[in-house]
Amino acid sequence: MKKHGGKGRRSGVRRWGLLLCVLLALALLSGCTGAGFQTTRWQEVELPEPEPDGLAATENDSVPVRQLEVELYFRSTDGAMLVPERARLNVAYTDDDAQAVMQLMVAAVGGDEWVNPIPEGTRLLGVEHTDRVVTVNLSIDALNVTSAQDLLWMDVAITSTLCGLPDVDCVNLLIGGRKYSLDGLSMGALTADTADAALLWARTRTELEYIESADSTYVLERTALVYYPAENGDNFLPVAVPVRFMGADASWQLIEMLCTVPEGAQGVLPAFAFSPEHATRTMVTEDGRRVLVVEFTEDTWTQMNASGNAGKSCGALALTLLSFVPELDGISFYAGEQRVDFPEQGGEALRAENGVITRDALSSRVGAAVELCFGSADGSGLTEITRVLSPMVERYPRMMLSLLFQGPLAGENARSVIPVGVTIEDILGISLVDGTMVVNLSANFYRLCQMLDADAERQLVYSIVNTLCSLTDVKAVQFFVAGERAEVLSEAIYIHVPLMANPGLAQSRDE
Repeated sequence: MKKHGGKGRRSGVRRWGLLLCVLLALALLSGCTGAGFQTTRWQEVELPEPEPDGLAATENDSVPVRQLEVELYFRSTDGAMLVPERARLNVAYTDDDAQAVMQLMVAAVGGDEWVNPIPEGTRLLGVEHTDRVVTVNLSIDALNVTSAQDLLWMDVAITSTLCGLPDVDCVNLLIGGRKYSLDGLSMGALTADTADAALLWARTRTELEYIESADSTYVLERTALVYYPAENGDNFLPVAVPVRFMGADASWQLIEMLCTVPEGAQGVLPAFAFSPEHATRTMVTEDGRRVLVVEFTEDTWTQMNASGNAGKSCGALALTLLSFVPELDGISFYAGEQRVDFPEQGGEALRAENGVITRDALSSRVGAAVELCFGSADGSGLTEITRVLSPMVERYPRMMLSLLFQGPLAGENARSVIPVGVTIEDILGISLVDGTMVVNLSANFYRLCQMLDADAERQLVYSIVNTLCSLTDVKAVQFFVAGERAEVLSEAIYIHVPLMANPGLAQSRDE
């Protein structure tokens, strides 16, 4: 009996051992480990909340250096086509991509398969990049080509290169601050769709034949950059618009375009409140400059002066004409027979040298449109306000937040949602990490938010998030408070994770 009983016990032990092995095998197959059976011990351990994104707050402002991969377009050695050459370059977030690409392209040296259509020794005088439009200004050395057709190849190569960037649709080429000429014709601004050197060259030959035959029915079509005055401040914003004109002179059509803001353009005003009566003529000054004279009638000039915006009107017109009409060095304005040297009635005066306004004198006033998200005037939500600022401002997140904290300007029909007492100094640090803007708020910012109700908190949070997400490469915003992640600022909005823009809370003024 004892022997039998021992065998039974051993058999039972084996059965229990086999069952345990089966359970363990099933656990391993299900992805669990032996630690999973220690339920009591697992529950007693206080595990830290994982932070898989690797985001951390900083007490200063830092932006990443991006590696930009681009295709530079050059001319094949047989001159028949464009040849793409892939390149990589490092660009800081606050630097302009178009500027960096053009610096690389100007310095490129040809090889066995391609030549640089930009002549050796050419310098990059400037790049204006604003609202998907780029104006490139090369030194006079760019004219060291063998033919007008070579100028066109240069323009097409530059346009094809820059339009490969995600935020460029249109390119305007200047040489020595002047719009270059193809046998007296302006090519205007080019887009990726129109950058075909062979087709453009053939079209200009046809156009010249009609112009020489004095055919008054033939219409030329171009894309022009028309510069409109900003609603606030003294800046101007270029807008790419199609222009149709007969003959080689488009100045009359361009002036008429400045009387109406194109559909979709934000933050700008018409340069003229009425169609101005004027005449134009070209003259050569004693120092050899080719100048377009715009002569307003005395009645027209009186009306322009009465509006208080004569300077803005003349600045917008000068920039527009000098960016399109070929081989102009400057613009002079006349009221009847009297030359107007400084046509400004408030704000920044137009700088004129001996009555001639150059494009270089106006270049510092070319701005970029930025979107700021304020509270709506009726308190129901948020509203997007467009401002035209210096292009450098839009590349600095702190500057954008500073404008947001300062509140809306007079006439913007909006209100600030920033708590009273909060200043830009309460932003301890800003950094950009893989598309997420990390904003480190001060303890004072957090303290001043404690009395906000749910609606006020929501509007505050998304006023900041929507504004920052309007910047290039910013997909979300992560808040920190004094270096630590907080759950909420007050009571409603969970800010422990990155927040994406919420366009549903904001409406543009036109909606």
